[in-house]
Amino acid sequence: MTLLFLALPFVGALVLFLLGKKARFAQVFNLVLQLAWLALMFFVHGQSREIAGNGGFPLVYSWKWLPQLKSSLSLGIDGLNLPLLWLTVILSLCLGLYAYGKDKLDGSYLGLFSVLNGATVGSLLAADALAFYIFWEFMLIPMYFLIGKWGSKNRVYAALKFFAMTMGGSLLMLLAIVALAFRPDVSDLGWHSLTQLALPWDGQWNSWQGLLFVGFFAAFAVKIPVWPLHTWLPDAHTEAPTGGSVILAGVLLKLGVYGLLRWCLPIVPQASMAAAPLMFALGVAGILLGSFAAWQQTDIKRLIAYSSVAHLGFMVLGVFSGNVEAMQGAVFQNIAHGLSTGAMFLIFGMIYDRTHSRELDAYGGFAKDHAWIATLFLVAVFASVGMPGLPGFVGEFLVLVGTFAVAPWTAVLASLGVLLGAVYMLTLVRKMMFGPTSSLVASHPVRLGWNEWAAILPLIALMLYLGFGAQTLLGLSETDLRELAVKLR
Repeated sequence: MTLLFLALPFVGALVLFLLGKKARFAQVFNLVLQLAWLALMFFVHGQSREIAGNGGFPLVYSWKWLPQLKSSLSLGIDGLNLPLLWLTVILSLCLGLYAYGKDKLDGSYLGLFSVLNGATVGSLLAADALAFYIFWEFMLIPMYFLIGKWGSKNRVYAALKFFAMTMGGSLLMLLAIVALAFRPDVSDLGWHSLTQLALPWDGQWNSWQGLLFVGFFAAFAVKIPVWPLHTWLPDAHTEAPTGGSVILAGVLLKLGVYGLLRWCLPIVPQASMAAAPLMFALGVAGILLGSFAAWQQTDIKRLIAYSSVAHLGFMVLGVFSGNVEAMQGAVFQNIAHGLSTGAMFLIFGMIYDRTHSRELDAYGGFAKDHAWIATLFLVAVFASVGMPGLPGFVGEFLVLVGTFAVAPWTAVLASLGVLLGAVYMLTLVRKMMFGPTSSLVASHPVRLGWNEWAAILPLIALMLYLGFGAQTLLGLSETDLRELAVKLR
């Protein structure tokens, strides 16, 4: 069943590419495809019920495909990847609903999204380092074309920058994986084998652990992105179509945090902890500088993009703290940020479809005649700034508490990002939603279709649910993270 779940998006993409310019047929087929994928996700969840949360990375499928490189197509499910699988499926269905009725979003567009979905879940399920790398790199291809063809004015520049920076980091990870494949003490490139290696660490960065850490970290740091490797993100978000921004913020950035917890820290634990002080500095820099940059933006999409740089800085702190609570907070914030930022990009994308302006100063008084849309946008904003009762609060609170136990001053400085987040997000809300009605808003009424409401409401409902039922998610990864924390000591 898990293999079918992985294969379905690729098979569906072939049909969507064949439908091509027949946009309405492609959109209907895509909705059916997404609903079938959602149904399969329930089966995958049921299959994982007995193994997720029990520690390790239990395999559900394995096939030897490259014995010369000690590699196999191995798939596993546990408490770390299960929430991200759900997030991918739900956001994909929401984007399928959003795309319905939009003639320019034809079979080629939807087919690229389906390929991207397949590569994403392949990266999450992969329990073999080389298989993980292949799916990881494959994600770049559809995202490059989605930005480069369906994006805004500077889309080609943004697409090239995204592709060059992310591929550059990933090549270092490939070198690390190939180096591991030729070590005599490595029987295979499976996660279980690599995490049991007794790699030497003498505090020198030219040792095996040091070099492997640099290789793995480079790929994940660019994807997160860690400051100062973040420069591709604002451009990609700003120029990408709405669906591209949603899936980039909601899922693809989250794979960088997932990669650190899945591959980097378990394989090279001593080097990872030795790098923690530097990671704390980079994390705090991302939080504070990302917040100040967001505060200065007049482009709404660019403002939300810089807010992602700031929020992802919290996740870097949580991951490298080595503290269970902080790592749980990073995992939880990974999902919470995907929902809140994905919802903000989606709702603003629907507004932009009518107004064709991203300039904050062009808006004003939007809430007066669009109270329900404004209310849903406010829920997403409050989730982003960490309002109690919404998931952003749970994630950031756990990260700060866990980090404080390890590095108090780091947590104190990072907490300033919570305050700054409220400042720039509430500034966005005040200028966009309240005050006198601008000529742009008055001349472009926003009337959402049934499919657009159906795309937004599940994300809002999940934010409210996780805000009050956090243990549902926290309990999934607790055992895995406790085992990892023991290894990091």
